[in-house]
Amino acid sequence: MLVLKLALQILAVAAALVTATLNYVARDKRTRQFKRLRVGLYWITGLSLTAGIAVTLGDDLKRTRELAVLTDELARIQSAVRRTSDAVTGGDSFPYVNIVEGRVLLINEGRDPLYDIGVRMWDPSDYRNVTTSAEFWQLERNALSFTVPSMPPASAREVAQIQLPARRVKTFEATMIARNGSFSQQLVMREVDGAWRTAYRIFRGPAKLPAGRLLERVDPLFPRDQRGEVRWDGNP
Repeated sequence: MLVLKLALQILAVAAALVTATLNYVARDKRTRQFKRLRVGLYWITGLSLTAGIAVTLGDDLKRTRELAVLTDELARIQSAVRRTSDAVTGGDSFPYVNIVEGRVLLINEGRDPLYDIGVRMWDPSDYRNVTTSAEFWQLERNALSFTVPSMPPASAREVAQIQLPARRVKTFEATMIARNGSFSQQLVMREVDGAWRTAYRIFRGPAKLPAGRLLERVDPLFPRDQRGEVRWDGNP
């Protein structure tokens, strides 16, 4: 293709030079032979340039198609590598807990398995008046801590049972660590007409920033404040 483009460019330049030279060397420019020769050289120059442009465009289109094919192939390879990595690390999946009739459930709704899961869940109201490390470790006996080696995609596992309190509201917080990162959760339970209604939200990382929120679910019958929002601190 390169040789053809060079040949067409050389032919166009040569025809243009011959045409320009002909105007100086021809003795009688009014003859039919001279006019035919000049028109022929013009045609050769024009056709050479047109063919050169067509060849160049065709070559560019071919290169564009080849680049598109290579780009698609690279994207498929990267996707396959990512899927393989996600299957090993957990990908975008994340763990969280829910409490149903006193049963503590660890849940993985994601499409990738989770590995090396460690969970600590506690009632933040128990720690409000803690001032010393001794008091903290004393209260840690009430916290729920457990580990799970792995969880398949879209699965749930009962990990513990707790006694729900007599009062009408109960709050929990949880920190979770898996092979693909750390997560934090807030969970609030309120008793409504003899049944516990639950609201929870999960964040990536410990900061509980809005940008890191992964999931939020609220029971349709869960009480809300005057602004229609959930009181995550458990206050009325």
